[in-house]
Parts: sequence; C-alpha cells; structure tokens
Amino acid sequence: MIFSTINLDAGFFFNSILETLIDGILITTNTDQVLYANTIAQQFYRQSQGQSSVSIPDEILKLHRYILEDSDQTLILESELTIAHQTYRIRVQRIDLSTSDENCLLTRIENQAESWHHLAQLEAQQY
Repeated sequence: MIFSTINLDAGFFFNSILETLIDGILITTNTDQVLYANTIAQQFYRQSQGQSSVSIPDEILKLHRYILEDSDQTLILESELTIAHQTYRIRVQRIDLSTSDENCLLTRIENQAESWHHLAQLEAQQY
C-alpha cells in the first residue's frame, strides 16, 4: 500500500490540508475551547465580532449546545448566518479525537459567495 511508504509528519500534513480548504474549519471541545481554527475560520470570527481575537459567535454556540444535548452521534446541524452582507453556511458535527478526553465538535464555515464564485470558475473552465 502506498500510504505505508510515505513518511510525513502527520500534524504538518493535516494542518496543510486544513489551511488549503476554502471553508473555515474550527475544532472545539464540548466546553468551547478552541483546539484548531484555520485561517478562513479566524477571518470569519474577526469579521463577525469586529475584533482581532477569535471568539465564537452566539449563533454557532447555540448549534454547539444543540448537538451536545442530542444523543445521536452522527447528527450534523446546519444553519445560515449573514454577516456584513455575506451569507455563510455553518455545519456542526461531533468528531472523535483520540487526543482529547472531551467530546469535540467540527464546525465548517462556508462563505456562500466564495462557493458560488469557485463553482462559476469551474464551469467556465469546462467550456
């Protein structure tokens, strides 16, 4: 198997992948301690809070509470949030990280305008 012959630092490898995604990626504990926020997520939080620090907007904290209260481990909650005339699709789900004893949450933040822009570019390249 090819994967067994590749010797990469897993932390660097996964960080590189998460940083190249067009979606914001936020990983938190069930107590809302931020374990990881990629650059896009950090920009989103600064824009939504109007400050330079990363803080989680109340709308997303509500999704975190709902998902933690539900016993369904496979549940994915989705919501839309408009900030500064930009619409974002927010998706929250539980993830199991072996590095944490707490339940962890994965929050994906999709800028709808960016997604439509990338889709239009892909379609234009096809023709």
